[in-house]
Amino acid sequence: MGNPRPKLFFNLDDVSELAAKDVAGALSLAVLYSYGADVEGDVAEFGTMSGSTAQALAMAIVAAEARLPSMAKKQLHLFDSFEGLPEISSDVDARSPHVLAGAWAPKGCKVLSMLELRRVVERLLPSSRVTIHKGWFADTIKPLPDDTRFSVIHFDGDLYSSMIDALVPCFERGFITEGAVICFDDWNCNKASNAFGERRAWIELVEKYNIKSSHAGNYGWGCTKMIVHSYDRVR
Repeated sequence: MGNPRPKLFFNLDDVSELAAKDVAGALSLAVLYSYGADVEGDVAEFGTMSGSTAQALAMAIVAAEARLPSMAKKQLHLFDSFEGLPEISSDVDARSPHVLAGAWAPKGCKVLSMLELRRVVERLLPSSRVTIHKGWFADTIKPLPDDTRFSVIHFDGDLYSSMIDALVPCFERGFITEGAVICFDDWNCNKASNAFGERRAWIELVEKYNIKSSHAGNYGWGCTKMIVHSYDRVR
């Protein structure tokens, strides 16, 4: 009699959903942490694509406020060009494996329109709690008021240049509060090389702003998160 067939713990559908569920779980926990740890500021996402992570963030806000009704309510800020990825303008991006392979190309990663995104998110949060910033990150973050504060940032802009455009103003203007968690969706893209993408941008940001942070764990197949403790504002 032959060896018995090993037990299959996951079917094909389970495997295909593993990363998506892990991402949604990690973002939900980041929002719950921001309420439970009393971290000042709203929730922001840079790069919304299919809207699935925006929905996860919105649902987590609802859940956190149901459990902790005495905590200050948070707004959800969603930043996206709704035109896909920008033109490749940085040498860092031009040399990155994902760009060279064509996985990240101008106008790529475009899924939902602004109206479609608003519809799926506002099933969970009222329109008064959601602000959608349409345009390139460098342009849409510039007009934010100086008292803007973020306790959670989910960055899913793929490119090195996009992360610089989004997070440099956040650090320069003090938008990121003590204890804020930053979730990086594409951390291990580009062969997980520190020379490209979000890893390269974070290394430069840490050096420029003297960022003190704690690594708060990996999730999905390529994502990670950091908790920011302090930094220097440099203009």
